[in-house]
Amino acid sequence: MPEFDGHFQTENIPPFIEAVDWFLERQIVTPDQFARLSAEMRQWAFTAARVYEADQLLAVYDALFAALYQGGVYADFSKAVQGIITNPWHRRTVFNTNILSAYGRGHWEQAQATKALRPWATFRAVIDGRTSPGCYRLNGVTMPLDSAYVRANWCPRHHN
Repeated sequence: MPEFDGHFQTENIPPFIEAVDWFLERQIVTPDQFARLSAEMRQWAFTAARVYEADQLLAVYDALFAALYQGGVYADFSKAVQGIITNPWHRRTVFNTNILSAYGRGHWEQAQATKALRPWATFRAVIDGRTSPGCYRLNGVTMPLDSAYVRANWCPRHHN
């Protein structure tokens, strides 16, 4: 067996099914339609700021789905949508927001499925120069999964 070099072969890693399932349940809407939705309904809608045409929204959605299902990386997404989302910072925000939201929802589903065995959640923040004061204070805090605070602060807490 070859020695592990620190890199996984992505074709051998199955997709994060709970994240993919949640993403597939979202309905594509224009930014105007999204603005008219209730907060509850927005979690089931997909849109991208400054992308107004349905075919362009579908292309962005498909590129994000490919990243989730096939283990694609930001560079793949960026290349696929650079003609639609021309600003690189905007592309990064759209990618991070959607991928991290799907992963957060997938982890929430997994946590709920194992709650009888593991009823606690521990907040883990990436501690770097961009860590918000709120995330810094929460790092390492453990609370019951059923806590309203845990539900309200499940990752991702905020954008970028």
